[in-house]
Order: sequence, then C-alpha cells, then structure tokens
Amino acid sequence: MIALETAAQWSLEVERGPDCLLVKLGGRFHEDPHRIRLADQLWDLLRQHFTYRLVVQLGDIDFLTTYVLRELITVAERVCAQGGMMRLCSLSRRDAKVLRRCAARSELPAYGSRQDALFSRAPARLPR
Repeated sequence: MIALETAAQWSLEVERGPDCLLVKLGGRFHEDPHRIRLADQLWDLLRQHFTYRLVVQLGDIDFLTTYVLRELITVAERVCAQGGMMRLCSLSRRDAKVLRRCAARSELPAYGSRQDALFSRAPARLPR
C-alpha cells in the first residue's frame, strides 16, 4: 500500500487489487485552486498503474461534498471513455443518501463493502 499526502487535510491510500486499483480517500476534501485536482490525481494514478479499473473507498472522508462528487464524476467519465470501470464503496449512510439523491448514481455505482465492489456482478446497492 502506498500512502500519499496530497494536502494538509486529505490523503490517498493506494493499493493494487485484482485487475484494478484500490484508492482509499481520507480526510476533509475541499476545492482549492492551488492544489492538484482530485480527479487529475486519481487519473494520473490509473495511468501510472496501467489500468482503467478503479475502486474508491469513501468510508474515511468527513462527508461527500459537491467538490468530491464533481471530481469523482470527472474520473468516472474518463474511465468509461477508456472502456474501464469505476466503483465506490464503504459510504456512510449520510453519504449514501447524498449519492441516491444525486443524478450521478448510474455513473458512480456504490457498493456496501470493498469485497462487493471488487467481485460483485450484481448491480450496486447502496446501504439504507
């Protein structure tokens, strides 16, 4: 596992999974024009690892902000354009509600656990 400190308030833990890249987001994410965008950083990680399959764990973030949603949608669109897949997992109940209300549900399939996100062939089911 590789831990990347991207800014004072957030971090990425990167791990190779079975035919994909696993990234665990942590901390408090907010938009800052002086930092590298989250979407660009995730995209660079995918390219460095020669894969377009990504599972993002969200259990350690404070809350799912519009900034994080926009950045994840941007990555999902890039991954889809390359024929890859992107899945989310480990959302809090509050964040699962936010995602359910968001029009991005189909672009950001979310699973209850990392194992489900990695191996499930069934459609994503958010925790209630």
